[in-house]
Amino acid sequence: MTKQNTKQHVQQPMTFCPEVLAERKAKAEHQYRNSHMAAEKVQDAILVGYTKRVLELASQGYTLHPSLPCHAAPGNYSGYMLKPESLQVQEIEKLKAEVEEKYKSEIEAFNAEQQSILAEQLYQAQKKKEEEAERKKEEKLREQARKEAADYFASIQENK
Repeated sequence: MTKQNTKQHVQQPMTFCPEVLAERKAKAEHQYRNSHMAAEKVQDAILVGYTKRVLELASQGYTLHPSLPCHAAPGNYSGYMLKPESLQVQEIEKLKAEVEEKYKSEIEAFNAEQQSILAEQLYQAQKKKEEEAERKKEEKLREQARKEAADYFASIQENK
């Protein structure tokens, strides 16, 4: 660990919150339904190929997307077909599972980081305490040595 961790404040551990997960899942579903993820892009250089693909998808339950654009120009025909609701539900369920896994991973990573910061801070505090105790011990030994030296020289001077 670096000294940087000793300056960080340890935060309370994150805990799994069903409300937070529900919000994240709802947001993911909203983003899915209002984006290109809920659609299949159909594109072809000729109108016949484009039309054939649109009819093929329509037979599978796809519908023209109500808000994404269709484009028609010589050599470029494109549009978006909205996926069938059953397929969207499957993809949304998969997306929600990914959101839940990501949320759990975030909690785990955050808590591991906080634990690491705390461990480093506890280590540094213990190290400082031990260094202080060692410094005091050395100072006591030095003081004792000075006293012995002073006593020795005092005894020599008395014997003269």
